[in-house]
Amino acid sequence: MSSTILIVDPAVTSRIVMKVNLFAARYDVRLAASPREARTLIEAAPPDLVLIDLARDTAAALAFCRDLRNGAFGGARPPPP
Repeated sequence: MSSTILIVDPAVTSRIVMKVNLFAARYDVRLAASPREARTLIEAAPPDLVLIDLARDTAAALAFCRDLRNGAFGGARPPPP
């Protein structure tokens, strides 16, 4: 069974390029255009890793990361740093 990676990026091209490269490396890849969409995907099935674009909407992305770290989406909570 391969690991699941969730890519959260508003740029369609960035999501597709990352998906193609990660898929070639045999990862199961899911895509979200926003933190809101990512939250829905995480609640349905938590991924092993989340890659998120912090450059576009930094405040929303950081709030998403904070909520993810605090276990707000259900599922397993990540280990502390």
